[in-house]
Amino acid sequence: VYFCYSQITQSFNRDAPHNDATFHDAALLLKRSIFSQSYSYPKSDSLYDYQMVAIIERTVVRCKNENGEDGVDRAKLLRSLGYEVYIKDEPILASKIENEFLKLSVPKAGCCGAKE
Repeated sequence: VYFCYSQITQSFNRDAPHNDATFHDAALLLKRSIFSQSYSYPKSDSLYDYQMVAIIERTVVRCKNENGEDGVDRAKLLRSLGYEVYIKDEPILASKIENEFLKLSVPKAGCCGAKE
């Protein structure tokens, strides 16, 4: 999880959750989808079980809602759904990239630059 709802652009993330309720629903749907393909699901012929893991970038644990107020704690929400949650810093700092082309292009890539 590397962005807040306000950072979503229509061209890149039109299907991404756009508020706390849809974030919750998307996390639950993903878990159910993975479960149904695992050993734990009686109708699956999989040999493997699953574990839900979420990595959340530190600055987006809480996002502002439509009214500008702090939204839910996403780490707490995901833990309540059975996810193992890790909170981490931004994975790549553009200032640390040595290749000049990448240093200029990575921050502009996709919706969320180096976070993506």
